[in-house]
Amino acid sequence: MSGRQDDRKRHEALLRTLGVLTLVGTLVLASLAVMPLTTAPSAAAVGFDDSWDYTNYRGTPLPFLDANGTVEIRQSNTASDFTGSYFDSLLRGSFPWGVTTGTALPSGLTSVSVSVSLLDRNLLSGSRYHLFIALYYRLPSLATCPGGGIGADGACWLDTQVRVENIGGADSPVGTTELYTSQALGWDNVTLTLNPGQAGTLTADVAHQCQQDLAEYGLDLGLSCTLTGIEIGTEGYGLNSLNTNWYGLRLAGPGPASLTASFLFYPSSPQTGQSMLFAAIVSGGVSPFTYSWDLGDGTSNAAASPSHIYSSSGSYTVKLVVTDGSGTVASSSRSISVTVPRSSAVPVIVGWGGTRLDEIVTYDGTNPPSDVFPGEQASDQEIQVRHLASMGLNAFRVSFQSACTSWQENGAYNADWLNRSITVARHYNMWLIVDYHGYSDLDTSSSADCWLGFWAPVVQQFKNSYDELVWEPINEPTGFGDSNVPWLSLQYQRWIDQTRGSGDTHWTVVQNLCSYRCNLTNMADGYPTVNDTAGRVFISLHTYFFYDLCVSGVYGPSCTWDNSSA
Repeated sequence: MSGRQDDRKRHEALLRTLGVLTLVGTLVLASLAVMPLTTAPSAAAVGFDDSWDYTNYRGTPLPFLDANGTVEIRQSNTASDFTGSYFDSLLRGSFPWGVTTGTALPSGLTSVSVSVSLLDRNLLSGSRYHLFIALYYRLPSLATCPGGGIGADGACWLDTQVRVENIGGADSPVGTTELYTSQALGWDNVTLTLNPGQAGTLTADVAHQCQQDLAEYGLDLGLSCTLTGIEIGTEGYGLNSLNTNWYGLRLAGPGPASLTASFLFYPSSPQTGQSMLFAAIVSGGVSPFTYSWDLGDGTSNAAASPSHIYSSSGSYTVKLVVTDGSGTVASSSRSISVTVPRSSAVPVIVGWGGTRLDEIVTYDGTNPPSDVFPGEQASDQEIQVRHLASMGLNAFRVSFQSACTSWQENGAYNADWLNRSITVARHYNMWLIVDYHGYSDLDTSSSADCWLGFWAPVVQQFKNSYDELVWEPINEPTGFGDSNVPWLSLQYQRWIDQTRGSGDTHWTVVQNLCSYRCNLTNMADGYPTVNDTAGRVFISLHTYFFYDLCVSGVYGPSCTWDNSSA
């Protein structure tokens, strides 16, 4: 696609895999304790910059380029139609459809690689999408060029891709290949598969991709392949949404790469009194290397992989400075949140309930890099949780709207978003309260049945995901009578029976009928009666205090409130 026609002649074969898969996962402890991690000095992670053209987009908004060279591609039918064929990509160089854009490519490139994080997706029936690197080559004059390979300039062109490919909701296996023609002789190779929440690296070897393309079309393998253009991005059809981040771009060529430094640490959610391990990652430069660590609490270290114990909770900025044999210096900083270990069997949860679930995929343009998802910008949710952790709080609540009634506050539910929120909670060692902001879902038997039906697969999916998860089945239940506590008790009991029957043992919040409104003389009479076989029930009473009604005298002369008392 990418300025090409959609109709393609397809065939499948298994060929040598070209890409390098780098899934974000658990770090093995032993790798930290032995030596620093180094990468081959053939390229530097330069990231995206203004040498690329960002306007080859069907949809809106255009991609966001942050200060770290990460490009955010956000696609949704709320802004544009992605049910038909589309292409959203970055361009640099010259292309067979007659376009030259961005800054000219550097000479002598040997490989192109980029990391991509698949944040989330919403697919329609019959969907197809690719996440790809495409390389374009202009061949010397040929007596004949196979049909469909003639570019706008009359020359014969090659178009070869490494990609993630998903057809009809199923990932194509690594090694799947395909031919297509439209102003170029196209050949692609699936080198990576990704699920939402995963990241990986696509790598295209400039010489090998050309040779494979020539071989597929029976052309002379001795032909000179001149790389003229690079395209990176997404293409496909039949989507409601597809959101990705692209980072760590590497354009490799001859000569030494620039020195870069970063580091890893373990555990990812450290506690006071716990031994932490750090490991330097060095790319490029000239050996030998020296290391200087500032661990954020007044402690320094010169080892490549130091260990450290923090005695106090809080947020610490850890900085690594690496100097290579030529005197070149590179540095990297990361924020680490250290919490106090919990000892009580009944958790003491102190947090904040103002976070929407969908804020895990919203991003203010000024947000810094993520501490949780490497290569991404921190989401609005992560920024809030980071602040709560720095204040010593140990919980946050994520809210989403009803699936069964007209109360539509706090945005939609999305399983991928909840999974990412759990990742954030785990990183900062926080309790996560999952809040169904439904209000009136218990009004009738049918809406209550719908409510139970919504929760069943949610609990089933996440019952073993994270120990410090709290279910809040419904927020401020109301509408079925201002004193009908038996009905409220019955619905909560149905929810608890269903949830425990699935094997889930997470803590559950049961709310008082008077959380929204009631006509009971004693609010304590509004608590439902339930029996939980797991013995893990919190009772909750929402009450409202309106600052403006206090200061205006509505609450009476005894109500005083000012900044100091707040």
